[in-house]
Amino acid sequence: MPIHAVSQMDGRIDRRVSRWRVQTFGPADEHPYRRRTSDWIRLIVAVAVVAWLATGADQIGDVEQAVFEAFNQLPDSLDDLFRLLYGLGTLWGLGLVVVAALIGRRWRLARDLVLAGLLAAALARSIGVLVDGDSASEALQATVRLGSSSPAFPATRLAVIVAVVAAAAPYVTRPTRRTGRLFAVVMSLAAMYLGVALPDAVVAGAVLGWGCGALVHLLFGSPGGRPTLPQMRASLAELGVDVEDLDLAPEQPDDATLMTASTEDGPLRIRVLGRDEADAQVLGRIWRSIVFKSPPGRLHLTRIEAVEHEAYAVLLAAQAGVRTPEVVVTGTAGPGAAVYVEHPVDGRPLSGLGADELTENRLEQLWRQVDALHGAGVVHLDLTLDHVVLTGDGDIALTSFGSATVGDRHDYRLHDVATLLVATSEVVGADRAVAAAAFGIGRERLAAVLPVLQSAVLPSALRPGSRSERSAFTDRLSVLRSTAAAAVEVEPPRLTEMHRISGATLAMVIGTFLGVAALLSQVGDPQELWDTMAAADWEWVSVAIVVSLLTNFSTAMALMGSVPIRIPLLRTAELQLSLSFANLAVPTVGGLASQVRYLQKQGVDLAGAVAAGGVVSGVANVVVTSSVCLLAILLSPAKITTEPIEPNQLLGLLLIAAVIIGAVCGIVFGVPRIRAHVLAPVRNAWAIVSSALRSPRQLGQLVFGWAANALMYAFVLYCCVAAFGPPVNFWTIVLINTGVSTLAFAVPVPGGATAVSSVGVAGLLTAVGASQEVAVAASLAYQVTATFIPAVPGWFCFRNLMAHDFL
Repeated sequence: MPIHAVSQMDGRIDRRVSRWRVQTFGPADEHPYRRRTSDWIRLIVAVAVVAWLATGADQIGDVEQAVFEAFNQLPDSLDDLFRLLYGLGTLWGLGLVVVAALIGRRWRLARDLVLAGLLAAALARSIGVLVDGDSASEALQATVRLGSSSPAFPATRLAVIVAVVAAAAPYVTRPTRRTGRLFAVVMSLAAMYLGVALPDAVVAGAVLGWGCGALVHLLFGSPGGRPTLPQMRASLAELGVDVEDLDLAPEQPDDATLMTASTEDGPLRIRVLGRDEADAQVLGRIWRSIVFKSPPGRLHLTRIEAVEHEAYAVLLAAQAGVRTPEVVVTGTAGPGAAVYVEHPVDGRPLSGLGADELTENRLEQLWRQVDALHGAGVVHLDLTLDHVVLTGDGDIALTSFGSATVGDRHDYRLHDVATLLVATSEVVGADRAVAAAAFGIGRERLAAVLPVLQSAVLPSALRPGSRSERSAFTDRLSVLRSTAAAAVEVEPPRLTEMHRISGATLAMVIGTFLGVAALLSQVGDPQELWDTMAAADWEWVSVAIVVSLLTNFSTAMALMGSVPIRIPLLRTAELQLSLSFANLAVPTVGGLASQVRYLQKQGVDLAGAVAAGGVVSGVANVVVTSSVCLLAILLSPAKITTEPIEPNQLLGLLLIAAVIIGAVCGIVFGVPRIRAHVLAPVRNAWAIVSSALRSPRQLGQLVFGWAANALMYAFVLYCCVAAFGPPVNFWTIVLINTGVSTLAFAVPVPGGATAVSSVGVAGLLTAVGASQEVAVAASLAYQVTATFIPAVPGWFCFRNLMAHDFL
């Protein structure tokens, strides 16, 4: 064959391979890589579903049995077909990795596919061993042992294939994604026909692989599903815009992909909404609707609707006299993406100016622009100084309307005012920022913004990340509110509650749910639990409720002993009852804040009020409760036995403890920065505690209050046990309750204490002779009587204390 013919053949082969590569894996340029909210949600859902399925892996329900038999009992003549399909699914996953690496030349993709598959296989083996009842060490050995058999739960091979398909999804074209999902479904059906796995194991395997793909994306990032530069250039040409120098912008936002280009008419700014950006916006909107009472912004059902709405907001603002970018075109680009094109405003963002450059004239001009924007019915919702430009001729322009909304039904203009007021105060100070705002929008609107001048309404770009920075930022917000209130001659108003539910409350609800679920999982037969609760002696339950309410007097006595001045017993007991409601509404923080405020109203200074609830009361509680626990150990007939410890083992443990303590002390005393952070609070705490110890009244009230509190709560649990079955020795109950309460108190997660307490009490009651049904019923009744019932009168007490200015 002639040489030129061979060259032509090679060229045709290369072109076909290149075309096939693009059709299978999509374009080669996949930047920028991002970690996406949707992957976090997938991972959380996968963990929850697999954990739930694992708890019932040893039980086969009627529905699961029926589904399994529907496929497993198909004609035997289909055996060869299903074995072929099961094998093809495996070959698809393996082939995707090999082809991605060798032919597609996507080394990053190949790495992600291999890691996802290995992770799914390792986790499937570990979960399978744990479900079979083996130890964690055996699960680890099964993970790394080659040649060991795969567990029946979850379906390991399916988990691996789904993990590979899920990890590849952002990189490959839509037909390739659909083919992979089809193979995963076929393998699921084939696994049940061949008897390889039950339906629960199939679902668990698929969900596990799905979650592993999300985890790999979170570790390394994934493409954003946006068009490539050639696709964008072709799409813009179809829209009538011929561009040059098309490229990614150097700085990329989280909610879109920015590109820059130029035309004969000047530079262009191009905002692209790809698949993942649109999904993230929808998920973010749903999350804000859950967390906030009236979340700002609008949910756009399609990407093209989002960019068209942005263009509409810009045009409305421009008609009202606001200096804005010039809209060029909106449309679709590439595989389902939407594009918004504008001529940007030439100038410098105000975030790059110093306090001396941000003059009063420019600040007042900025506020007049905002006033005109709101007059047109447009709310920006991201009005930071990054999105305000000082033009070359000295005008102020507003940019970046991607979050804007039109038609302000909930007065979201206040969010814009609050954002801009905070942003300008961070540069020029509170006094100048407030003066400019009062001049630009008027004193009445400035007064209206004070209740919403808080972190919850600010864009994420203005909210600091670290805890120390957040504390300082909160202080600056307080100063800004006070300055603005003084400028408009009003008292600083109470802040509007923006949240529908806080993170701490959500965590408490989840923790409580998990605790109850774990508690009920200990019951063998739910009917026996129901019969036990139906046969309860409600006189004992009534006594438990009364004693639970009386514990507020003991905690009131302890609080009285934590402060140097005398405070009234009845009013303090009312405060303690109100904390039952406050701690449920806002876990931990709500109760502490109410207690500090009450003590301040009683005449205790702020430092003393904080120390009373944190240091003095906390130390006394630990010491007294530990003493009661030791007394219970001596008086309880349930004895603790331990295996004999060899002297060498004891010596080794003591040596390890000494080394650890010595290392900690060496670090604390040897590093000046750590020493300064640790020793100063310790000295202050010791000074406060020693002051309380020198007062016989305070010492007596602290000891009596916390001792009575421990014994009374133990009696509540004793009554709950007696209500459902034979009573357990009181001192054994004291030992159980104080031990579990101390352990639950150390759990730092809201709701975690309830979960630990519920499961721990039920488990220990079973250990000392109570039946499972009685232990679970008593533990549930104890949580209700000690935690939830007091919250009802606690709400009325809270309202009464507020009405009489005690809070």
